[in-house]
Amino acid sequence: MKTFTLILILFFIVTLSSERADAYLINGLLDDWGVQPHVQWLPSAGVSWIEEDNWGSGHSGFPSGGEAYDAEALYAHVTGGMTYVALVTSFPRDGIFSALPGDFGIDLDLDGVYEFGLKTTGAQAGGLFANPTWLNATDYSSSSPSRIVGGTLIDMQPLAYHQTGIIENGYPTWVIESRFDWTSIGGDPASSFGLHWTMDCGNDRLNLQVNPVPEPATMLLLAPGLAALWGYSRRRRRSNG
Repeated sequence: MKTFTLILILFFIVTLSSERADAYLINGLLDDWGVQPHVQWLPSAGVSWIEEDNWGSGHSGFPSGGEAYDAEALYAHVTGGMTYVALVTSFPRDGIFSALPGDFGIDLDLDGVYEFGLKTTGAQAGGLFANPTWLNATDYSSSSPSRIVGGTLIDMQPLAYHQTGIIENGYPTWVIESRFDWTSIGGDPASSFGLHWTMDCGNDRLNLQVNPVPEPATMLLLAPGLAALWGYSRRRRRSNG
């Protein structure tokens, strides 16, 4: 009976922990990130982020082509076994002329190689790809990679485009929001990794180093389980002693 009780306790803890997988609603709204584009860029605690609204580090002309190609801010948060991603950009959902939105590159060891990618367009939008085949940016190769054209699909999660209604310099502001299951990657969720986005042409880009932060709430959930294990072990020692 004691063993059964312990299993129930641990199951309850795991269930509570798994509920954190819905830490953000994938709807393209950034209120749950603590962000209001162009008003409040600073996100909630624990979120890695970069904001380069109307300027960039790729080359002196970023964003080339002006506001329509502006990649403005990128956010990421590792929590509950998921990595949540949100991008703010003026680049529209359907692209401009022949240029399309790019896909998110994931660089596990920060060596400039994107071993995984998250699709943002087409029937596989929200798909996590291992060993993706990438297209380079067509106009600014320094912004590469841009889009996934092959690889192994290992996970599918929701992805949302949202037109915020905010107009900046004559162009609407968009949000692309999604997530990927970190356990599908098999990396260390405590290790830093790189996140990259650019549009098909490469006129602007954002590179973010994601630094996961230990979550006090998760530690609190684990504490009862550890206490139960300790108590169970102590009682067994006494009964066997």
